[in-house]
Amino acid sequence: MTVNFTNLVQQGRARSPGVLWTNEEWAAVCTLTKECNIERVIAADFVRNGIKTVEDYKKAVEKKFVPQTLDEATEEVAKTMEAKGAEVVSTPEKVYGAVTEHKSKKKIK
Repeated sequence: MTVNFTNLVQQGRARSPGVLWTNEEWAAVCTLTKECNIERVIAADFVRNGIKTVEDYKKAVEKKFVPQTLDEATEEVAKTMEAKGAEVVSTPEKVYGAVTEHKSKKKIK
């Protein structure tokens, strides 16, 4: 029997495909679900966005914070990565960490 991570993520029972919650994160999901009377999927979105306590949840709700879903966050990361890649390719500036040719000042005998 294999684990269906897609179902686990959709149910809020896993952080992302192939990645389980840490003990702290899972405890936060369970606490938010129980104490704030919200669905596990919604609690999971808040925890993925760094909201891990009831107090933080209440503050976030007060400020009308809307957590990104896993799909939204994945899409945003993909766009950011693509933009960074295009930026690197289009700028003629040196890229940090790139290997460059150096002329040695020492004469080889």
